[in-house]
Amino acid sequence: MATKTTIRRAWELMGMRIHQQMSTDMVAIVAGHTDFQTKLRELAASGKKPREVTKEEK
Repeated sequence: MATKTTIRRAWELMGMRIHQQMSTDMVAIVAGHTDFQTKLRELAASGKKPREVTKEEK
């Protein structure tokens, strides 16, 4: 129990909790944007995986 508590405190001191909360907020904002939804539909229609499209764009 002491080890678990120490790890949790170190994790919180590194700012991981805030980072996770902010990341979740940003994903929610981006996922609701029409540009993202359009691109997601295009990706689904193409039958490609996101990593395949990313390689093409480089």
